[in-house]
Amino acid sequence: MRGPLKSSHRRLWGALLVVLALASAGIFRDALLEIAGAALVIDQPSEPSDVVMVVRGDPDYARAIAAGRIYRAGRAKHVYISTALIDLGAPILAEEGIRVPTDQQLQASALRQMGVPEQAILLDDRRPGGGTLGELRRLKAAMAQHNLHSVIAVTDFYHSRRVSSMLERIMRDTDIRATVSVAEPKAAEHWWRRRYLAINVMLEYVKWGIWLIYGESQPSFSDDPAT
Repeated sequence: MRGPLKSSHRRLWGALLVVLALASAGIFRDALLEIAGAALVIDQPSEPSDVVMVVRGDPDYARAIAAGRIYRAGRAKHVYISTALIDLGAPILAEEGIRVPTDQQLQASALRQMGVPEQAILLDDRRPGGGTLGELRRLKAAMAQHNLHSVIAVTDFYHSRRVSSMLERIMRDTDIRATVSVAEPKAAEHWWRRRYLAINVMLEYVKWGIWLIYGESQPSFSDDPAT
């Protein structure tokens, strides 16, 4: 278990809890909710990189589209897509004679139709699971395998700051340069008016708490891959 939280983290966490409490009471609700959403955002300027990562958990393919645009703009040489637990549904259906592509394959198909060549798409086949931390560990292994030294991770606004913090921790013993890019920056505006975003912003604060308390030693589950 990690040691005591940094004082800056404690202040941030306490301030955000106060903001959310006031917001729920209806005092300056919109302004305070705007602050709560913005506190989760980190959108880093990125130099051209070896690879752009489509962080999984993307229901509307915004992350894949953003990654495809980064590739087309010449800012990345490859696009990396990790495995995820949702991909396990296709093999289960196949046992019943139902053939459907995995979500990972659908992401790759979208990229190809955006003009990303097959040879530039890196599809990981390692065991899925472990949440965002497990996914970033798979990224690290894939980058070592393919001799890649820089990455742009594309995710949603509410996920971006935690991804950045995890990347910094996971890559600390490498020479990898990692930055985070937000797929749809404007989605942070009025996030509380969209059901999916509202649910994910609230969940993100719970996940941030787990990350700040446990770090890389966060609780594991039976479907997590071995680390």
